[in-house]
Amino acid sequence: IGIFGGSFNPPHNGHILAAEELARRLELDKIYLVPAATPPHKQLPPGSPDGPARLHLLQLATAGHPKLEACDLELRRGGVSYTADTVRQLRKQHPADRLYLLVGPDMFLTLDAWRAPVMITSQCTIVLVQREKPDEDLQRRLAEQRENLYRTYAAQIVTVENDYLPISSTLVRRMLTFGCGEAYLAPAVYQAICNARAYGLAKSLRGLPLDALREAAINLLNTRRVAHVLGCSETAAKLARRYGASERDAARAGLLHDITKALPPDAQLRLCQKYDILI
Repeated sequence: IGIFGGSFNPPHNGHILAAEELARRLELDKIYLVPAATPPHKQLPPGSPDGPARLHLLQLATAGHPKLEACDLELRRGGVSYTADTVRQLRKQHPADRLYLLVGPDMFLTLDAWRAPVMITSQCTIVLVQREKPDEDLQRRLAEQRENLYRTYAAQIVTVENDYLPISSTLVRRMLTFGCGEAYLAPAVYQAICNARAYGLAKSLRGLPLDALREAAINLLNTRRVAHVLGCSETAAKLARRYGASERDAARAGLLHDITKALPPDAQLRLCQKYDILI
């Protein structure tokens, strides 16, 4: 039995393809996809659907995939969603089965800092899921962590390369904001999001006041680009004031000039196709 945790905010095709591929490669009978009530390592973005809504979307996403099951264990438990508590409960439910905890490189590197790593590693085989071959530095750190976990906890660790993780929930949320999220979601999931007007679909982003536009722009940018964009907006307004142009228009242009930089090239091309932007 595989354990695939996350916020699933929203659950997208990448989650499902990855889970199906892992079930095949590891010869698993079932994978539980477990949405967190409150993730311990990050905050859900403002305006995210609540736990029951994310669970409903995940149930729609896993429909028709017999080896995948949306699991409400952490949502029923409430509070901060610690993996150790989830493993403990699943072990009670499946005392004779082998549990596989599926984690990406970032989570793998911090596993020994989680709550109750002794219990987790004693009850689960740890599956390090890699999307692509890591660079030399990451490869070295992963090897060191593997040795550390084996030496400290006698952890059983399996590495699986999985090509089916090219997108993230962050990307999907951004593409939904731009009106182009349909391609990344199961049709039933996309329709449910539209019906609920979730992920910003309830409001128009056209003609926003400057403060609201600034907030919306920041949510669409990578963190490292925010200071640059805000600085461009302020500088553009100062230049407009000096040369007699519209400060409002200049400030807005500064906020918007890098608005798609956080998107990978294929997603930017999708926007161009949808809105008939010639390249």
